[in-house]
Amino acid sequence: MEKNTTRLIKIWADLGDSSLKVIVQLPNHPPQKLMMGSRVVELDDFQITQHQGSLLVKSYPQTDAWIRLGTQYYAVGQLAEKYAVDATRSSEQKQPKQMTAIPKLLAISGVIQELYDLPPRWELDLILLLPYPEYKFAITPQNDLKTELTKALSEFEFRGNRLRIKLRDLSCKPEGAGLIMLRYQEEGGADWLLKNKVVVWMFGERNTSLIVYDHGSALGFTNNLGFYNLVATVQTSSLGQSASDLTAVLLQLGKDFSIDNPLIQRLATTDKSQKPIELEQLVKAMTSAKRHLWQQLSTWATPIIEDTSELIIAGGAAPLYLDNIEATFPSIPLYKAIALPSQQTIMPPFPSPPKPPEWDDAKAATYRRNWGDVEGEKRYRSWLAECDERQNLNYSQQLELMQATTAQGDAAPTAQLQKKATQMIDQLEKTLFKSGKSTELESSDLTRFVDIYGIWKGTKHEQE
Repeated sequence: MEKNTTRLIKIWADLGDSSLKVIVQLPNHPPQKLMMGSRVVELDDFQITQHQGSLLVKSYPQTDAWIRLGTQYYAVGQLAEKYAVDATRSSEQKQPKQMTAIPKLLAISGVIQELYDLPPRWELDLILLLPYPEYKFAITPQNDLKTELTKALSEFEFRGNRLRIKLRDLSCKPEGAGLIMLRYQEEGGADWLLKNKVVVWMFGERNTSLIVYDHGSALGFTNNLGFYNLVATVQTSSLGQSASDLTAVLLQLGKDFSIDNPLIQRLATTDKSQKPIELEQLVKAMTSAKRHLWQQLSTWATPIIEDTSELIIAGGAAPLYLDNIEATFPSIPLYKAIALPSQQTIMPPFPSPPKPPEWDDAKAATYRRNWGDVEGEKRYRSWLAECDERQNLNYSQQLELMQATTAQGDAAPTAQLQKKATQMIDQLEKTLFKSGKSTELESSDLTRFVDIYGIWKGTKHEQE
C-alpha cells in the first residue's frame, strides 16, 4: 500500500473517562471517527517486551496502543485495562483530564498514523474538549499544556515506531460547547443564544457539569457526582462483578431495572438455584444507588436550572437519568441530545380510571378499636370516601394534562425540540457511523459523540 503523503491532519478529541472520542479530518477526505478505551497505565520496558513476545499476529493499533516517551512507557485503552485493576479506577477518575491528556493524545496520533498509513512526520491541528474548570485553566497564560504537548509530539514512539509530529495549532473548548454550537445553527444563529437562557447538562463518568448560557454570558458548574459513583456503590453489593462489566450494563439499561432484563441477566455469577437471589439483590442495589445519586444531582442542579428557556441533556450516562429529569422538570423544554435504540418520541398511555378503594377488614378493626364499633366504622367509611375522591381528582388532572399534550402534538415545545434532536442524531450517524439502524451499543456510541460532533460541525460552519 502506497503511503499517504498528506502532511496536515485535523483532530477533534474528547478525552472522556469511559472512552476517547475522536474525529479525524484528512484533506480532501470525509471525516472519520475513532473510538478507543481511555484508561492509561504506566508500564516498564520488561512488561512491554513480554507483551510483544506474547503476540502471535499483528494486532490492531486501537486495541494494542502503547507509547514510549523518553524513558517512560504507557499503555492506553484496551491494553491498559489488561494491566490495570478496578481498585485504582476511582482515584484515576478524580485526576484532572489534563494529567493524562498527553499519553492519550500521543496514542491517538499513533493509531491514526497506522490506520491511515501516514508518514512518520506530519503536522497537526488539534481541538480538545475539556471539563469547564479545566478549560478555564487551559486558556490561561500560565498553562503549559501546549508547550508540553508540542515537545512530546515532536519525538515519541508508538508500538516501536518513531514519530515526529509538529503541533501547528491547539484550541480548547469546554464540554457542552458542541451542543450549543449545534443548537444555534439549528435556530439560525447566535441571536437565539442572546435572547434565551440555555443550560447544557452533561452526564459524564467522572463528573456532572452544567454549562449555563444566560443571554450569551457563559458560566460553568461542575461536581464530582459522576457515573462512577453509581458503579462503585453497586459494586459493594455485588458478588464480584467488575466495574467495567457493571458500567457496560448500566449505561444501556435506561429505566428497565428488572431481573428479567437480559442485560442484567448477563451479570449473574452464581448457579441456577442462586441466580434469582443474586440478581434481585443486584437490582435493589442499582435502584437504591441511582435514587440516592439522583437526589444529590437534582438538589445541586435545581437552583441553577430554574427559569431556563431550554435544557439540553447530553453525555454517555444521560439516558440513565432521562425519566428522572422528565419527572423533576416537567415544565422545562428538553432537547435530548441522546440516541435511543428507537428514535421515536413515545407518548405515555392515557391513565386508566381509578378503582374504588377496597374494604380492608384489618383497618376497619383498627378504627373500631380506637373509636368504638359505630363511630369507628363511620370514620373508616369516611376515610375510604376521601381516598376515592383524591384518586378521582388526581385522575382528572392527569387526563386533562394528557389531553392537552395530545392536542398540542408536534406543536409542544419539547416535541419540537425532540424532532430537531432526532434529526441531528440521524445526521451524526450518516456523517460518522455510515450504518443502518443502530444497535443498542451503537446508540450509546452515538450519544458519546454528540458533543465533539457539534464542535467539528461548528468549526466547519465557521470556515465556510
